[in-house]
Amino acid sequence: MPQDETTLGQEPAEPQAPQAGDSGNDNEIAKLRAEAAKWRTQLRDAQKQVKEYEPLAKKYSDLEEANKGEAEKLAERLAALEGQLSQAQAQATRADNERKLTVLATKAGVPADMLNYLDVTKFDLEDEEATVLALSALVPVRQTNSGTSSNPARTNAGADGMTAEEWYKDRTGQKPTGIFGR
Repeated sequence: MPQDETTLGQEPAEPQAPQAGDSGNDNEIAKLRAEAAKWRTQLRDAQKQVKEYEPLAKKYSDLEEANKGEAEKLAERLAALEGQLSQAQAQATRADNERKLTVLATKAGVPADMLNYLDVTKFDLEDEEATVLALSALVPVRQTNSGTSSNPARTNAGADGMTAEEWYKDRTGQKPTGIFGR
């Protein structure tokens, strides 16, 4: 490097005037040196401005980080609220389906104590006829009388095969006495 060029941090040197005996290149060199000195001066001014703006840039980046953190917090809260909403909707749907199943089970004649054992997801609640038919299979079979009266006082033999007198003796331990003193 030539001796008259300055490095960063030093003041620019004054361009030298061409000496006698130099050719036209010396004028060109002087112009280039003057231009380089001008650029070095502008560089130093720009570096000073950068140093002035560095704290502002840091504050701006900190604010962006804080805003980004706030946005992330809001996004998490929104996701949590959406989860709660979908959970509440699922519970409402399940409660409505259980209500429909209870109504259909009542139509089919299913005892109330069996409703706890029914799974709502196993029935097609949109097809009420099919659901009632399926639920009717759960209705306990009622025992019918086999032609005998269940009231032993009405006939000679009750459902258990005893006559009215035998039944009375079995229950009370006494022989029945008739109205007319038999």
